[in-house]
Amino acid sequence: MKRAKRILSGCYKGAECGINKLVDKCLINVSSTYSYSLRYFRRRDIIYMHDTLEEMGKGIVCEESKTLGKCSRLWNLKDVEEVLKYNKGTDRIHGTKVDMSRMGNLSFQPSVFESMINLKCIFFYFPPCLLREEHEDYKKLYAYQDDIISLPNELRYLRWDYCPFKSLSSSFNPKNLVALELPYGNMKQLWNEVHKDLVHLWKINLFCCKNLKKIPNLLGAVNLERLQCANCESLVKLPSLARLTSLTSLCLMGCCRLKKFPEIPNNFDALDLSETGIKKVPDFIERLDRLQRLTLRNSMVKDLSRNISKLKSLEVLDLSGCPFVKSPKIPRSLIDLHLSGTQIEGVDLYSN
Repeated sequence: MKRAKRILSGCYKGAECGINKLVDKCLINVSSTYSYSLRYFRRRDIIYMHDTLEEMGKGIVCEESKTLGKCSRLWNLKDVEEVLKYNKGTDRIHGTKVDMSRMGNLSFQPSVFESMINLKCIFFYFPPCLLREEHEDYKKLYAYQDDIISLPNELRYLRWDYCPFKSLSSSFNPKNLVALELPYGNMKQLWNEVHKDLVHLWKINLFCCKNLKKIPNLLGAVNLERLQCANCESLVKLPSLARLTSLTSLCLMGCCRLKKFPEIPNNFDALDLSETGIKKVPDFIERLDRLQRLTLRNSMVKDLSRNISKLKSLEVLDLSGCPFVKSPKIPRSLIDLHLSGTQIEGVDLYSN
């Protein structure tokens, strides 16, 4: 629900208020799911809509025009395929969504979105149960030139699983982006330019983009909260993140070529450096007084700052598979400690 509110608020004024009114009128329902681990729990609020109401909404959109490409939403599989294949997009289209597990291979021009100047949402996805690493059968969409994709500047939400392109076009200005999700993509870089106006950007998900070599300067993304770069095996460098004061979660698990860790803001609650090439966690980690989870599993880290004992909020510390010989001083707040695969024989508990 949080994601839905963020994206819709980026597209329409009063979107959050509108969602609340729909809930009050029982036109949509919000259901909460929980996952637990020791003292941790994660709550997710999911929006549900009755099938009849969904079909009614789709019917209203279909009444906008009988001409393909001139309705505001595009979700029918055959319509999406025809618009992309024959470049029939227009400025009437505001959003497109398709489950790519239901479609065959399709080639199109990398400029196919240029005529959709009011396009705000692209959602090309696979169901989570079908996402598989290195699965060639899932690369459904191809362009005649796979290097660069042109996108409209009005874009708020971009989700494209197994995106085939190596980069986003230099003409694309991501100033309106709220969320960028390109898991399992072919990206080598997102963009070259320094974009200072990224104030709407809330989340970046580049999970398993194995060709990605660098992350662009994100200084303008002052509201960025989550940066997911797990299993980006070619990633060798991160930009400075110290000024991104809204950033609370960074996952670098599996970034095996990443050897240097940048300075980060003090309000982190989770940090995952598992299976990275980082050999030392910088001393500034002692300033992360909100850090609750620190995961270094199977990394090259040999030692931790003595001041880790000052992390008064730390509850989970995973050092399994690390070349540790001696235990770091453990803060009293810790409730979950993983040491399997290390040479540590005893735990040094902080006594003050």
